[in-house]
Amino acid sequence: LDKAANYLQELLDNKEKKEDRDELWFRKAKTETFLGQFSQARESLQKLVDENPESPLVPAALLGKAESYHFERNLTETMKVIEELVARFPESQQAIEAELIKGQCLENDQRWKEALRLYEKLRKKYPNPQVIQARIDSLRKRMRRSG
Repeated sequence: LDKAANYLQELLDNKEKKEDRDELWFRKAKTETFLGQFSQARESLQKLVDENPESPLVPAALLGKAESYHFERNLTETMKVIEELVARFPESQQAIEAELIKGQCLENDQRWKEALRLYEKLRKKYPNPQVIQARIDSLRKRMRRSG
């Protein structure tokens, strides 16, 4: 996979069309994420965003950045990227997914009431409301146990 990332970088160095570069940056970031190279993946995703802010891949790139920060348990950066994604693309599927991650961050930070309010709002627009209901039920049990 390291060879794949290097190959994708070589392709990027030789491509001029924005659309081609967007797809290559995105694929490179996915490869880097798979290799656990989260910082490099975020750099690749940010290059996609910076080079072509109108690309249809921007919401997915921002979600990828948020997920990588979340995986590293960096609450501050996760929340910053989520806020950017939701502000720029509020109706996108990626914004909905990002809000679920935000709820998990709030739970991890023991901001349970905020997480619960977010989940209640999210339940109405999430494609699989049973997933959100399960989070709500689990969080309510945790809140009851902790008093």
